[in-house]
Amino acid sequence: MKISNWFIAGVVIIAAGSCIKDDKEEIDPQEKSQVKWTYSLSNALGKDVLSTAIPAFDEKNTGYYLVETDNTGANDINNRRDVWICSVRGDSSLHWKVKVSESSTDALDANFVVYSEGKVLAFLKEKLVCLDSLNGKVAWNKTINREYWRNSLSVANGKLFYIDQAETRDKLKGISLANGSELCSLGLNSGTNEDVRGDYTAISGNNLFVVASDINNSGQWLSKILIYNISSISNATVPASYLLPQNLYPKSTIVANSKGDALFYAKYDMNSPYQKYLVSINSSGVENFKTEVPSDANSIYIDAQDNIYCTTTSNLKLLQFNSSGNILKETSYVYFDTFGEFEILENNTFYGNAEDTETGMSVMTTFNLLTGSEVSRQDVNFPYALLGGTSIEILKENQRREEENSNFSGGFVQCVDRTGNLISISREKIYCVKDLDKKLLQGAWSKDFANYGNTNSR
Repeated sequence: MKISNWFIAGVVIIAAGSCIKDDKEEIDPQEKSQVKWTYSLSNALGKDVLSTAIPAFDEKNTGYYLVETDNTGANDINNRRDVWICSVRGDSSLHWKVKVSESSTDALDANFVVYSEGKVLAFLKEKLVCLDSLNGKVAWNKTINREYWRNSLSVANGKLFYIDQAETRDKLKGISLANGSELCSLGLNSGTNEDVRGDYTAISGNNLFVVASDINNSGQWLSKILIYNISSISNATVPASYLLPQNLYPKSTIVANSKGDALFYAKYDMNSPYQKYLVSINSSGVENFKTEVPSDANSIYIDAQDNIYCTTTSNLKLLQFNSSGNILKETSYVYFDTFGEFEILENNTFYGNAEDTETGMSVMTTFNLLTGSEVSRQDVNFPYALLGGTSIEILKENQRREEENSNFSGGFVQCVDRTGNLISISREKIYCVKDLDKKLLQGAWSKDFANYGNTNSR
């Protein structure tokens, strides 16, 4: 009997041990997960990421991620940061990584990365660095000076243009993408002796639109949109222009539609409440329309049919206009809804965030662009769904998933790559959520910097 009892007890212990082992083995980190892959930036760079730009993607869906890491020494009071570009393939493997800057002045949280024609550009405050996308080697670099919070960079047809503040007067700089040679350095005063500040640029086809604004030193009104043909631009080029009406200043941004027209905001700053207009001009500088919009309208987007969309800030609204500037629809949203990086998707939807009524947490939501209505929303446990069960291993796994979900939703940047995957960049990782069949809408000015390459061009 003793032998039998010991035998039975042994069987029970072995069986119990087997159950525990099986329970551990059954836990698949990817089970019920919509995550395609993650890439550890903190491991690759040795430090946590402090900030990042919207990534650019090439034709093969390789992503170029511009990130900043802390490089402040023990006695360093300059808040020094390193600025990196990491080339990560669509299968999550690292292609190359390059440190493009290690200075306090270039680490200002508003740097940009651009991809175009086999080149990757880091557009920093005091440096413009061009890398070969095949190997990350520096093709050329230039010392520049731009306002750190403004992206004036446009790239098209092997040429790039930006506003430089390095000299006494702002200049429109044109540079060859291939070798960095200067194509032009044009003052924005348009034939006068005035000092004129440059703001933004945008390219449609061969038409380059440049915003020059708000200096009136000698009683002459000089807020203009300058228009250049980049196929033959030189220091002798005389631009066409649109002169803004007296006391109207161009604000926020400029975009271009498929017809080659430019759209921008013009704001009357002299009295409150301020008047603000959505203005459209053609490539000859002729005004197509001028439509009043709310004073807090802050972004302009265009779909494939050249319908125009504006978002507002104080009371979140989505305004829809046709290509002639007539308002079609106005949709208001509750205070908790946010749109983040507004991207128009191919089924005329866009991602945003809404409040989960049970938890009060922000959850990823899809909205219909044309109607403004909510199409669908994810669960609070997105993109890692929690597992059922009460074992210690499952509880640990669910705790890990909750942390991953929090990092994903609180990422510095969220955007869509070329194949429709949703990308989120956190302090430690890049998250790639599986293709949700929602690629960017072709033919649209679908995000702040226009296309997958992240440059103000179409």
